[in-house]
Amino acid sequence: MPLLPCPFHAMTGLYCPLCGGQRLVLALAHGDLAGAWAQNPLLLLGLGLGVGLLTFRWISPLGITVRMPRAPAARHTLSWVAVAVVVAFTVLRNIPGIPGLGPV
Repeated sequence: MPLLPCPFHAMTGLYCPLCGGQRLVLALAHGDLAGAWAQNPLLLLGLGLGVGLLTFRWISPLGITVRMPRAPAARHTLSWVAVAVVVAFTVLRNIPGIPGLGPV
């Protein structure tokens, strides 16, 4: 099954934050963690963090649901930090001299 091309990359020639995501999922499906990392390290870290947070929130050894504190200021700050990380990753992966951030 052929992979779908990234529309952003097709139009601009630049890598978006999700470029390599399909190949990352295929590599994970085949158990190739190094190959998945080579495709998109930020997305792989984000998937791992998401799975970890869901596991922490919904599953505990005693069967008790763990609730995260909901501080509005912390959620707002965390959202801006996440946006800044994604923007910085996008800029860095499009600089030719930095190896390892663009999809292979």
